[in-house]
Amino acid sequence: MVTALQTARRDVPKYLEALASRGGSFAEVYLVMGCFWTGEACVGALDGVASTRVGYLNHNEVVEVQPAFGADLVSVVADATKRGCATEVYVTNQETRAALAKASIASTLTSDRFSYSAKDDKYALRNNLQSIKLSPEQATRVNAAVANGGDPLPWLTPKQRASRVIGNAR
Repeated sequence: MVTALQTARRDVPKYLEALASRGGSFAEVYLVMGCFWTGEACVGALDGVASTRVGYLNHNEVVEVQPAFGADLVSVVADATKRGCATEVYVTNQETRAALAKASIASTLTSDRFSYSAKDDKYALRNNLQSIKLSPEQATRVNAAVANGGDPLPWLTPKQRASRVIGNAR
């Protein structure tokens, strides 16, 4: 669908962009920040990110990153650190650490397990948007939009928009 719209030189709706970004598995890259709610909002707004999850690793609040389909993980991490979305980077394999080192991005290799915190995930969605069923990719983008004072509506399908009274969606 996205390719057809692009070929026809038509605008691609944001909600289709989000769904088309669906990557594979999470990259086992964890971005450390003082507050994962703020970090998740920052990381979720970056190009190249399909979705995020928050949790704990090595007693730190972290955001786990799922890169978008075709995105370069090193570029995503570089952008996140440049924008202040992360104070430290944890990785779980030597290959990822070596790739980040080539780009002059320091990382710490860890064997500790990520502990997902469902109660803290997508904190900014705790408003009247929380009852809308969102894909993980949409939830990441809508959460980032709301947390950063942006408009979440472009990330919703027409059916999702119609299912809510949108006047108070922000």
